[in-house]
Amino acid sequence: MRDALVADLRLAGHQVTVLGDVRVNQDFVEQHATWLPVPDAQTFHSAFARAVDDADLAWLIAPEIGGAYEKMAQLAEARVELVSPSTCLVRLAGNKQATCDYLIQRGIASPRGRTWRVGQPIPVPEGEFLHSILKPNDGAGSESVQRLQHKNRSKPQDKLRLDVGRLYRVEEWIEGQPYSVAILGGKSDFIVLEPCHQHISADGRFSYEGGSLPVESPDRDLLIETATGVARVLPKWKGFIGLDIVLGPTGAVVIEVNPRLTASYVGLRKFYWENLAKTVLDSLNGSLPSLSSRNFQLQFDPYGESMCQRVDKKDAMAAGKWQPWTSEVPATNVDVRRR
Repeated sequence: MRDALVADLRLAGHQVTVLGDVRVNQDFVEQHATWLPVPDAQTFHSAFARAVDDADLAWLIAPEIGGAYEKMAQLAEARVELVSPSTCLVRLAGNKQATCDYLIQRGIASPRGRTWRVGQPIPVPEGEFLHSILKPNDGAGSESVQRLQHKNRSKPQDKLRLDVGRLYRVEEWIEGQPYSVAILGGKSDFIVLEPCHQHISADGRFSYEGGSLPVESPDRDLLIETATGVARVLPKWKGFIGLDIVLGPTGAVVIEVNPRLTASYVGLRKFYWENLAKTVLDSLNGSLPSLSSRNFQLQFDPYGESMCQRVDKKDAMAAGKWQPWTSEVPATNVDVRRR
């Protein structure tokens, strides 16, 4: 995900500086960007401050865990123009209870739930929720997400994977199909990108295993309509955000708002002819343009590996096997919702 963004920024002609963990392979970044190695948290904060001071723009990608992303956004926002969402949105989306309450108050369906700490009774009154999900209130991705489905809607706490002292959220389980919808935000408008199917592991850990697109209508239309509603009510933002949405018997339910680049970027950047990173940067001085998609179905894993299958002009799947992604595929104009 990060490397995909670096590649697109470099293709757009920008110089890129990346702070990287010395414990993780950084070969790609070393070849295509200025790499600032970071051995520990204390070094990171000083290196990050120096990098921000030397930059013209800052595009932040960080987990919401422990308020880390919010602190980065707050520091960067005071020193340089952010291409990623503002501190206000990062703070809201970094608190899952507050996010769901915020959306529900504005008429957008979101899971009901309550916060909880280890040692307290799990706050799921008998009969209120058929099944429940336990997740860190400041989690990122599927980190530590667990399903509660005993007869009394809970598990003994000693059998749960828990961090003492961390704030959790117990929320109702939403039955249905999971999707992700990314939105590009510019200075004065936004574009809802093509919704993606989410591929989630079936082992109970809810691990993200990639996605596929496009989504067929009428599901596609409902997802775009829902994402448009969310984008309109969120605190002012720009850059790239992602929504996790479940389509179930009662309609679309927004599970989470991710105030940063998400893993779907690795697939979306190959689905569109335009350079999505360049599109966002260009919008800082004007409006977002219309986008055109490549004429195929695409499936991708979280690491950037993609396979595609061509679609003929009648919108029927052409015969043939899934093939490695290639840029040599005709484009087609698509109805990208711009607001």
